[in-house]
Amino acid sequence: MHFPAADKVYEWVHQDSEAGTMENSYPSPQEVGIRIPPHVKKDKFCAGFRHALQGGHLVKVEYMRLSFREGYRAAKLYLREVRRSRGILEFPVRWRVRMKAA
Repeated sequence: MHFPAADKVYEWVHQDSEAGTMENSYPSPQEVGIRIPPHVKKDKFCAGFRHALQGGHLVKVEYMRLSFREGYRAAKLYLREVRRSRGILEFPVRWRVRMKAA
């Protein structure tokens, strides 16, 4: 899957001058070139997309809806493509092995 806008940086930072806080603003699926399938609910798809960009996990019942999971999966694939375009390698999963000496 190729995302046409994966070579651009899509994490904008806004600073609130009154509070002195930083806030991340994440792109929508349309801004990165992802078409929302017609069989899913647009608001749930976008919520799943945003949740994945923020680093969330699928731990609540409402996250199990098809529309939310489709958006979540699209964001995870988008993030993987962005990392690849920036030259960031994915390292193998670190496995924990327990051995008992006899």
